Amino acid sequence: NEVGKEYNFAFVMPTTDDEPLQIVVPSSLQMGWVNSPNFFSGASETARDVADDYAEAPIGTLPEHHLEKGTAPSIEEMNRLLATGELDAKTRLRYLIEVYMDDFIAAAQAKSPEELKHISRAVLHAIHDVFPEGLLSPEDQPVSVKKILKGEAQWSALKEILGWIFDGETKSIRLPEEKVDKILAAIKQMLHSRQGTPFKEFQKLMGKLYHASIGAPAGRGFMTPLNHQLAKTPKKVWFRKGSPQRKALQLWKSLLLDVMREPTLAKELVPASPDFVGLVDASGEGTGGVWLSGKSKLPATAWRLEWPPSIKDAFQRGELTINDLEMAGNLLGWLVLEGMGVNIKHRHIALLNDNSSAVSWILSWAAHSKG
Repeated sequence: NEVGKEYNFAFVMPTTDDEPLQIVVPSSLQMGWVNSPNFFSGASETARDVADDYAEAPIGTLPEHHLEKGTAPSIEEMNRLLATGELDAKTRLRYLIEVYMDDFIAAAQAKSPEELKHISRAVLHAIHDVFPEGLLSPEDQPVSVKKILKGEAQWSALKEILGWIFDGETKSIRLPEEKVDKILAAIKQMLHSRQGTPFKEFQKLMGKLYHASIGAPAGRGFMTPLNHQLAKTPKKVWFRKGSPQRKALQLWKSLLLDVMREPTLAKELVPASPDFVGLVDASGEGTGGVWLSGKSKLPATAWRLEWPPSIKDAFQRGELTINDLEMAGNLLGWLVLEGMGVNIKHRHIALLNDNSSAVSWILSWAAHSKG
C-alpha cells in the first residue's frame, strides 16, 4: 500500500489504430493488492452491521428504497408463504443478514410481505449508507442493478447462494445437480484411467470435494488418504485397486448420490444445545468417562476400561502417544452412548475432552500428514 505501487496495476485501454494510447492507473484499492481483502471486508461488514441495526426498527418505519421492487417475491412465492401459516401471528420476525466479500445475503422467517420488504429496505439503505450511489457520477451504483433485473435479489424459498441451493421449506441445503454431475464424472474418469490423472486435475477435484463437504460433512472423514496423496505432489495420480485413495473416491461417489436423494438438513450442520453431555479422559492405564442429561433425559452413567497389556506396552515403548489414547477414549465413549440404546439420529451431542489434539482431529475429521 505504498505510494507509487499503484502503477504496478496500471493497464492499457483497448483502442483503435487512430485513437491515442490510454493508460489507466487505479486510484482506489484493488482486490488482490496487499491487505485489500481486509479493507474491503471491513467496509462490507460495516454495511452488514448497519443493516442489522435498521432491521431492528419497527416494521413499516424504514423509508422506501428505489430498488426494493426488485426484491419482491413472485406471486407464487408470496402465496406459498401465506399458505404455510408456519409462524404464529404473534411471533417476532426472525432474520439473518450476512455478507461474503461483496455478496449480501438475507434470510427471514416472515409472516407477511411487509416483513420481507422491511429486511430488503434495511439491507439496501445500509449498502448505500456505506457505499453511496452517484458519488462520482449518476451511473455510480454499488448495487448490481443487472443482477436485480435477473431476479437474483428476489425473496424465494428456494435460492442458490454461494454455490449451494437453500430450501426454506425443507430447511435443507444441497449442491446444484450439474455440480454433482461434474464431480461424479471426474471421479469416474480418475477411477477408470489407465494413464493416470494429471496432478492439477486431482487438485481441482480436491477443492470441489472440500466444498462439497460443507453440506456433506461425513465426506471429510474420507479425506485422509487423499490428503496424503496431495502432499506428495506427483506429476500424475493413480487410484489402483485396493488402495485407500481409490476407496476414498468410491465412498465420495456413494455419499454424493445419497446427498442428491436426501438433501442435508440445516439442523445436521448447525450446533445447538446438546441433548446429551459426555466427558472422557484417558491415561496410560485406561480410559473412562460419564454421560449426563442435556435437553433430553438420560440416566447418569459412569464407565471405565483398563487398556489391554498390548496397548500399555505400546504406550510405554512410545509407539502410541497420550493423544492416541485420548482419541480412542473418545471413540469408546461414543460407543458407550450407543450401547445404552439411545436414539442419536438428529440429536446434538457434546463430548468433552481436555486433549487439544484429539479435539482437533475430531473437528477436522481427517489428517493432512502422516505421523
